[in-house]
Amino acid sequence: MNLSEFQKQLNSILPIETAMEGDKVGLQLQIGKTEIEKILIAYELNDEVIDEAVESNSDCIVCFHPLIYRPLQTIFDDERVGHLCIRLIQNNI
Repeated sequence: MNLSEFQKQLNSILPIETAMEGDKVGLQLQIGKTEIEKILIAYELNDEVIDEAVESNSDCIVCFHPLIYRPLQTIFDDERVGHLCIRLIQNNI
């Protein structure tokens, strides 16, 4: 499925306008892929969720809690958000 089409379908079910003020919604990390084949749904992104996505060949993860809450200033492997972003990129998710 095309990523843009998936976003439209998801937004028709869960409209962005209904989010609480200040909630971070929408696509947060995109690595150039426009076609997705398998989606993993999770409550929050962590190493175990990424492991499951890799094992199940998922190329998209939809989470209730966003990974990025503030603008990133740096991406370091020894920090939680940076580490998870790097793993997602390395695994083409």
